[in-house]
Amino acid sequence: MVVMKHLGRAAGSEVMAAVVLLRHVRNAVLALVALAGGCASDPAMESASAGDCVRSDEAVAATPLAPIRTFLEEGAPHELAARSFGSLIRPQQVATSPGAVFVADIGLRRILRVDPVRSTFVPLLFLEERPAGLAVDRMQTLYVAFPGSRRVVQVRADGQVTGVFQDPAGRYVPVDVAVSEAGRIFVADQINARVLVFNRLGQVVDSIGERGDRPNPFASVDALWFDGIDLYVLDATGRKVFLIGGGGRSRLIALDEPVGLPIAIAADRWQRVFIADRASGKVIVYDPASPAPSGPLVGMPAVQDLADIWIDDFDVLHVADAATASVLLYRIASPCQ
Repeated sequence: MVVMKHLGRAAGSEVMAAVVLLRHVRNAVLALVALAGGCASDPAMESASAGDCVRSDEAVAATPLAPIRTFLEEGAPHELAARSFGSLIRPQQVATSPGAVFVADIGLRRILRVDPVRSTFVPLLFLEERPAGLAVDRMQTLYVAFPGSRRVVQVRADGQVTGVFQDPAGRYVPVDVAVSEAGRIFVADQINARVLVFNRLGQVVDSIGERGDRPNPFASVDALWFDGIDLYVLDATGRKVFLIGGGGRSRLIALDEPVGLPIAIAADRWQRVFIADRASGKVIVYDPASPAPSGPLVGMPAVQDLADIWIDDFDVLHVADAATASVLLYRIASPCQ
């Protein structure tokens, strides 16, 4: 079994912060999501916030919200008169932090930050190459994985690059990234089927699944998710998801027939695991607390070019749909208590 040395240190403070945040700003942020999509009076939004839930023997369902397609681009604060309308072209990656949505659009060759209060986008970073993974912390510091140049870039909220994470040995192809509030940056190294763990100074402090020095549980490492307690590792080749927690705890989920080509992973606060399946264009849900078999997320039609997914703290699933040049939003039903 895989053992993670450093996750346990962060678990207590992160869980407490998440609980406080969920108690005090849940309803406010749901309203902001509606505003960002221009759907403050949308019946779908009203029904989505009405407290729908899913029984343990039912498939997980979702209600669509207004997608993000058109945006209002702005420059510096003193240049607000220069705003102009535009649209997404080919969104490839998406990540969220309280109060902001980040979209890597390879058509625009930009990473954009959405302000849900004013329904505007701000260009954050010019993309000289195609990114493969995106993560953001609660301070809106962004981490972008670039497999071509073999680096992960740390970007401050104002767009300044403040750090670069590379393997000192040079044998490193980062395809995804996840971040802990305790200062651990987890990087999926696809070529070596491992997860490298960096501190905020860019130093490698741990490695999970290293080839050559111990049996490697991973056939491949393709995507990551960190929920404040557990690190989720998507092994697409081995058709597994590893859940690695503090104190050496680990669990395993075997991907079954509904998943054809898994490309991204996310989990909600009930530890339901969501797998983006490019083959079917659907999101497959695994609920460890439910006797119901895994299956597609109910209420979400197949996406022609499913590129990435992200679940925020307020049960909204973000789906990057490169074919329709949009980020689709779905309110996920909670388990019935």
